[in-house]
Amino acid sequence: MLAQLEVTSLLLLLALTACERSKSTSHAPPFATAAATSVSAATASAVAPAAPPSGAAPALGSSATTVKTGLVHCKAIGKRGLVSIGVIREELIDLVTEGDGVFAFGYQRELARLTLRRFPRDGAPPTVIGRHTGAGEPKSPVLTADAAYFTRNKTLYRLPRSGGEPVELAKGFSGSIAVQGQYVYGFACDPKHPPDHLQRVGTEGGPVESIASIERVRSQEEDTSSAADDYRSLAADAQAIYATNWNGRRVLRISLTDRSVTELATKKAFPTRLQSDGDQLLFQTATGLFRVSKTQADAKRISELGSSPFSFIAHSGPVTFIHQCVPYGTEEWTYELTRASGQAKKLEYYKAVKPDETPPDVGIRGLAVDDECLYTARQLEKYMVLYARSRG
Repeated sequence: MLAQLEVTSLLLLLALTACERSKSTSHAPPFATAAATSVSAATASAVAPAAPPSGAAPALGSSATTVKTGLVHCKAIGKRGLVSIGVIREELIDLVTEGDGVFAFGYQRELARLTLRRFPRDGAPPTVIGRHTGAGEPKSPVLTADAAYFTRNKTLYRLPRSGGEPVELAKGFSGSIAVQGQYVYGFACDPKHPPDHLQRVGTEGGPVESIASIERVRSQEEDTSSAADDYRSLAADAQAIYATNWNGRRVLRISLTDRSVTELATKKAFPTRLQSDGDQLLFQTATGLFRVSKTQADAKRISELGSSPFSFIAHSGPVTFIHQCVPYGTEEWTYELTRASGQAKKLEYYKAVKPDETPPDVGIRGLAVDDECLYTARQLEKYMVLYARSRG
């Protein structure tokens, strides 16, 4: 009953502010909606990772389209603009789509508590999958078919989706992680003792194994404790682990057969947000979105829509959605990019929630996509709203 009242109140607030186009002091800031672009369900296929070994739980990345279940349809289908499907009252760590649900990793800082919730895409009340309380901000969550994995204070945890307490798997995991087969992969980076190491541990725990050593290329000035999370984004398939090396300005391939390390891209401005795309990889830098082969150094820029600390990206088949943050700007756009042509179309326009603050903030905190809708988490004055936007 309380959840229904909250949603009803929110819809009333949005109705009252929909016509407002100037500075607003209400909970729902003004925004204008661009016309939706049709995306055929036949072309909105998944960005599918290589099949894991038998019995393994595939990772479900937040930026990849997931398989349509046909059970519950998105609430925004057939409607124009943004439609609220839920309220998030915590700091958002990540959004992940799976089937007919949107999973939100939320962090309540004052309680040091991570909560994983599933929001049905039809707007039904969310359910709590699990929680974890501990020291350190949660980082790099990965959702698989049977568990969620994340790190806190360089410690790796597994949160079962079937219920039960989170389990500590290993210590010394820095930065991002990836799940492939029966293993979780991550990096160990001691700022005072190079080289860096790719390591892995079983998804159910066990000994930590070093897979490969990676030469450190960042300068001594950059080589501080804050550089321990230098590998900002990981992707994996049955052949290799792929990683963006932030300060090294490169994208790496670490073979799982001979454990060799190959530079797939170099001299790229702060690469991040790596995504597997068949036999290629997609990654974003400060200067745009790039595509590169998984086996050779042939990186090519396909869009000038680059990354920034508060921009977001989500992939769906041949289409990429990018929320472009403009540092210190009061207006931002979400774009739909057809990667084959490099053409980007403006989808959604946002104005700053509090334009008088420095820097101004439009409040976008997360982006995810599935076969029916694009999902956006937006921080308002007192809570965060999870919106859906029809792709049809």
